Amino acid sequence: MIANFSFAKWSLIDYHRLINLGILADRRVELINGYIVETFPKTPLNIYYREELAHFLRQNLGHQTWVRESGAITLENSEPEVAISVVVYPPSRYQEHHPYPSEIFWLIEITDAHLDQYLYNKKSIYAQAKIPEYWLIDITSKELYIFRKPENDNYQFHQKLTTGDAFSLSFPDLKIYLDNFWSDHLFLT
Repeated sequence: MIANFSFAKWSLIDYHRLINLGILADRRVELINGYIVETFPKTPLNIYYREELAHFLRQNLGHQTWVRESGAITLENSEPEVAISVVVYPPSRYQEHHPYPSEIFWLIEITDAHLDQYLYNKKSIYAQAKIPEYWLIDITSKELYIFRKPENDNYQFHQKLTTGDAFSLSFPDLKIYLDNFWSDHLFLT
């Protein structure tokens, strides 16, 4: 029989101390609700979609925003690594800190495994932090989950798309054509 364990939670300050001391230097981790969690290795396909989408966003959003790839954001008890963060411009404001919720327009995660981690754990912390919009792209099943209107630890608006076009509430003129996204011609209109 295995005894029940009580896990110690880490504060953001302690987590940053561990990072600054180099204790976590060789580990791929993030802080989720006070727990240090190992991140999943990214496959070449995952990296491909992230890079293509980030490139598309940079080309189309220009200096309205700053598009970050595979960077951390700082929330109340979490510091998750996010595939793509669309944040307030200019980038120089992030020399001393990762983006805070008030600086975030839109978060995009891309997965080809571990869907539940993104649909439950990460979605919950993003909603708690009042991130206005969170997209989860499942490249295995070719589905886009859109979450908007955060309230408590959930989003009031949920949508799952496989075809058609999608847009962000913050940038309604920017359309992503999903049929092209899933093909070899990601963003051709």
